[in-house]
Amino acid sequence: MKYSIAILLPIFFVSISMAQFNSLAIPSPSISLGAYSQNQSDGYSFINNQAALTSIQCFGMAVCQEKMFNLSEINKVDAIVAIPTSLGNLGCSIGRKGFEGFSETNIGLAYARKLSSAISIGTQFNYYSFKIPSYFHSTTMNVEIGTMIHFSSKLTAGIHLYNPIKILVSSNEVRKLPYRYKFGVGYDVSNDFFISTEIVKQEDQAIDLIGGMQYQFDKRFFFKLGFMVENSSLFSSLGVLYKSIRVDALLRYHPHLGYSPGLLLSTHFKRT
Repeated sequence: MKYSIAILLPIFFVSISMAQFNSLAIPSPSISLGAYSQNQSDGYSFINNQAALTSIQCFGMAVCQEKMFNLSEINKVDAIVAIPTSLGNLGCSIGRKGFEGFSETNIGLAYARKLSSAISIGTQFNYYSFKIPSYFHSTTMNVEIGTMIHFSSKLTAGIHLYNPIKILVSSNEVRKLPYRYKFGVGYDVSNDFFISTEIVKQEDQAIDLIGGMQYQFDKRFFFKLGFMVENSSLFSSLGVLYKSIRVDALLRYHPHLGYSPGLLLSTHFKRT
């Protein structure tokens, strides 16, 4: 345990000194891939683009846990709730990442509605807490905005802006949340097969390209596969739906840091 902490602490201190946090605000594509699908969007989709929340038809909940780089000391836990209403749809996300030497906590509240049958917009307000014992403990808030256009029953595109106004974690300019701009396109090849791609520009990082696909078998089995160009990472998941409960086994691979396994549990409640 002490050996692992000794290795992990320098990683987090270096990431801070290099101007920004590897934040919980960066959603895992393995759980939010369906944002630009009109057939396979789910509760987690709105953490990728808040406008995707308008596709939710019933109340849903989900929780996901990932063991980052297969280290038990670095657990990442996320939970969401999605609520449809007649005035627009609501979403809440809660996340925590870290170990005893560093932790980050995030609470987000989202709202989305349709402006027309083809255009959806959404926004989310986030509260963050960052803590390194004996070093600093800071909190901050920021906003993100998303919009989607459905060009046809198969083709959807969207823009997402995260932290468009620079927010400092503390008065020190070195510690800040990064801004991030994203453009995504999704195409429902059929009711069961979906492909998407995203172009992402994050502050102080090279432009990234994320691509993925999802296929569902008999409406009960789900398979995702994708890649991230900037760090040559791969991600995949395999899920099964039983009545209203779905379980997905997740796996991400980084060429230098290794594997990050995870498990996602979700459920929805149909309107009666």
